[in-house]
Amino acid sequence: MDGMRAQFSNVWLRDNSLHMRPSLVHLDLNPCPQKVDLSGTSVSVEWPPFLRAEFPSDFLRSHSTVQPGTNLCKNPNKMILTKPWRIQQKPCTVDMRHIGAMIWKEPLVINGTVWPHLEKIPSVVTVETRHNGARISLVDAVAALKRLAEEQPQYFRFMIENPIEYQHAFFKASHKLANIDGNVIVSGVFNNDYRSSQMTTENLDLFYRSLKSFYKICCEEQQEVYINSDELLVVDNSQMLIGAPAQWGREMKVRIFA
Repeated sequence: MDGMRAQFSNVWLRDNSLHMRPSLVHLDLNPCPQKVDLSGTSVSVEWPPFLRAEFPSDFLRSHSTVQPGTNLCKNPNKMILTKPWRIQQKPCTVDMRHIGAMIWKEPLVINGTVWPHLEKIPSVVTVETRHNGARISLVDAVAALKRLAEEQPQYFRFMIENPIEYQHAFFKASHKLANIDGNVIVSGVFNNDYRSSQMTTENLDLFYRSLKSFYKICCEEQQEVYINSDELLVVDNSQMLIGAPAQWGREMKVRIFA
């Protein structure tokens, strides 16, 4: 009934996979119910048949009413913490100012910026574990980007000129691989798991070669740390890429702060 009052004229379907990519099927709906029956406290609504139509992928993407967002921050994200990451004693009380939380269990978590699908990247991430010896992988994003600029300048320039689209559920955002202030790399944004299937560049070969080169550098720069149940890992989300290798029996809580 809310949909009828809002007079929705179409519905976009999405698959039920992890990345929830947009469907290429467009349904035109008549928002007026064909029949409405009231029975006690329930309402039965019968809708008229829908019109099914198929359109090319390029048409749907160019005519989407919801275009990918852009980073609304006028100034690039700079270092939030005095150090890119630190391990400290876990406080007795939980800081309830976080904007979200998730659980990382046994499977591999690929290194990346946490929640890049938001237009304003969260600034701080904390990680705690139920069991001792939880393994976490960290990559200094700024150091990796500096290496990419020095060793593969053509790839670095290409990635700066071509922002990457990220998407998760109903959120979309577009971010450059690196934020630069006065020719100095001040922060980085990258997460391959949240990268959208929608491409914003026609040179896909150069795009993937650039990503491959950056990922190789990230693997070389990766370090691994361990935390125990009485410790808290605090990470600057604009400076570090964070992940976790596969580990049996692991259960960590990741909290995200604006």
